[in-house]
Formats: sequence, C-alpha cells, structure tokens
Amino acid sequence: MIIKNGKVFQEDGSYKVADLYVENGRIVASADEVTDKTQLDASGLKVLPGLVAVSYTHLTLPTIA
Repeated sequence: MIIKNGKVFQEDGSYKVADLYVENGRIVASADEVTDKTQLDASGLKVLPGLVAVSYTHLTLPTIA
C-alpha cells in the first residue's frame, strides 16, 4: 500500500509532506518493495508512523504513591 501526500511526523516534531510505503504491515523504504500498489490519498492529513492505539492507554489511571 502507498499512502500519498500525507503530512508525515518527523523525529524533530515537525511534519513533512511525503509518501509512505507499507508492505505486510511494515513501513519500507521505497515503492519498489511494495507488492500491493493500492494508493491512499492522505493530502491534508497527518500521518504518524508507528503510533498504535493512542486512545487506549493506562496513563490516566490513578497511581499509588
């Protein structure tokens, strides 16, 4: 799968418009490594690679001091 034109989150906290290539659930370096050439247009959308289940965390649970 190819995710096109998304605002991809960078290590420094900024966003860069770029394409993302996904093969077997993993991000790969180039379109040459992708067998499923399905393209998703992510124009104007933020893409956060590696971020999983953001809404499901235990960070809001009270802690015992």
